[in-house]
Amino acid sequence: MHFCFYFHLNNGEDVIHDEEGVLVSDADAALIAAMAVIQELRAEDAMSAAEWQGWRLEITDEAGRVIESLSLDDPLTTKLLRH
Repeated sequence: MHFCFYFHLNNGEDVIHDEEGVLVSDADAALIAAMAVIQELRAEDAMSAAEWQGWRLEITDEAGRVIESLSLDDPLTTKLLRH
């Protein structure tokens, strides 16, 4: 069985809504996919990293409940992505 999770970007003022979502087996798989999205955002342009300061990627389930919130500029998130 697969579940749909959404990855919304939020900086406390603006929200970029994920309208498509991703189908994965569970919340752990959604977290792994979200970390890959963060890595892709960072890889697009290393110089734009400052533009993402203060932004978070919020993982929500089909009901709109936030199940995890990851900072785009958190060094811990960066460290986890390298392993």
